[in-house]
Amino acid sequence: MGLFAQVFAGDPTGLMHTAVGIILAPTFGPPPMNNSDTASIDLEGDGMPDLHFDSGIIHAFDADGSYNSLNLIHEGVEVAIDAPGGYVAKRLNDLDPVDATLTWRAYSDVGINSLAMASLLTNFAGQWDTTGAGDWFVDNMSATAGYLGVRVVEGNDTLYGWVNLISYVSQDSSWLQIDDFAIETGTTGITHGASTNGIHAMLTHEGSLRVQGDDGDPLRITLRDVSGRIIHQGTTPSPCTLDIASEARGIYVLSVAQGTRSCTIKLLR
Repeated sequence: MGLFAQVFAGDPTGLMHTAVGIILAPTFGPPPMNNSDTASIDLEGDGMPDLHFDSGIIHAFDADGSYNSLNLIHEGVEVAIDAPGGYVAKRLNDLDPVDATLTWRAYSDVGINSLAMASLLTNFAGQWDTTGAGDWFVDNMSATAGYLGVRVVEGNDTLYGWVNLISYVSQDSSWLQIDDFAIETGTTGITHGASTNGIHAMLTHEGSLRVQGDDGDPLRITLRDVSGRIIHQGTTPSPCTLDIASEARGIYVLSVAQGTRSCTIKLLR
């Protein structure tokens, strides 16, 4: 039927959200010239940069081109990539799930920590053609927008998030825009069942939503769709089962309180 999910690309709900508005734009000059513009971002706000972005131009005697890339700069930070074993950062669309089902590339003390995003090379090695590559490259006339899936592993916690980017590369110019980013502040992840603050929820294949807390205090439940419309609201003993099989597929937000505890769980049906 579906999966519980806490993080969707572009959705800051429940996440630590940071607006930055960084634009990287290297200057173009006569050959031979390689130039780049760089910036780092701190996903968690702990004063330690997590990702280093690079927008560059290559202008040699036999090669013109440009690229956008990023670097993993410490242990624990990971980026979603396009294929197992690869080094190309995957581009996510709006509201794509950011979760353990993606393929992830982690920082390595001995391996390569640079990930390609987009590149365009012209007349390389005497070949008079133009070759573009990368998940963040559409063509040499278009900027490509999307989201970078990120996660930070801290002990038993895996914190998922996203970075909102616009990438452009052409034969003689490049730029990379970092609009904003968001990251979890605690473990949620994506599983068939979700447990938060001692309150458990399970979405069954038959279209039922089962919610359970401790014995004793009743559950105060509100289920809303992505527009904020209330699907169900009420107080019920624990455990309880809601029939949502007739509801449209999409994103729903479940808020549950029991005694002094409460939680909010986002789910994808």
